Amino acid sequence: MIQTTDFTDIDGREDTTQTTALGTTQPSAMDMAPGELVGDFAVEDIKFPRLNFVQKSGNLSNDFDFGDIVLSKEHRLAGFANKGDEVSSPVELIIVSLRKFYQERTEYNSGIIPASFNSLAEVQGAGLTTRWGANGEKPTAEAVIDTRVLVKKPDDLISDAFPYDIDGMLWSPAGWFLARTAYKAAFTNVIGPKLAIELRVPGLLAGRWELRSQKVTKGDNTYVIPKLHLLPERNNKQFQDTIRELTAL
Repeated sequence: MIQTTDFTDIDGREDTTQTTALGTTQPSAMDMAPGELVGDFAVEDIKFPRLNFVQKSGNLSNDFDFGDIVLSKEHRLAGFANKGDEVSSPVELIIVSLRKFYQERTEYNSGIIPASFNSLAEVQGAGLTTRWGANGEKPTAEAVIDTRVLVKKPDDLISDAFPYDIDGMLWSPAGWFLARTAYKAAFTNVIGPKLAIELRVPGLLAGRWELRSQKVTKGDNTYVIPKLHLLPERNNKQFQDTIRELTAL
């Protein structure tokens, strides 16, 4: 618990330091220079916008249409032009970075926060498996991908949510999480092979992608998965350096 000590210093100024329960003196923001940032800040302190695909159920379905691609649960970036369409309109993005890890497999919308693991060895050490059992037992863990992307502002969208101006194009930083069908559709089938072949030499930041939602029907269940396509255009070195500067943390 933080305790604040208020008294007047010998020169007549009010002392604005704070003393914690452990006795450590902390400077007040009142003593800092304008524009100064002090403290042990980390990525965890920053909540980035996120990309979401609107399914037939869930909170987003109350405000958006099935198949919409949404930024920050607020801005519609793309969607089906007509009700019978199988593929949505596109949104352009750049994948800035990505991280593969593993997490405990839980039921959809269970409210349980899954345990996460950095490696397959950690998964196995926790007594979990990513494999199906011989008698059809479901895996108890799964591989997932967390990406950081830049999303290009659609021409028809009026929004101030795109703060980065790169060569006259407006972009927004965002997180995009891939699990299960989205993991297979976007990473296993597209991002992974493209990184191994077309982007092997120029690197991840050279790629520019077109993202759509694609309708899938299995039995009585209809849902959307990401449909990702690597565009032929490559970001040049100057463009990539600007990305690094804008997205450095």
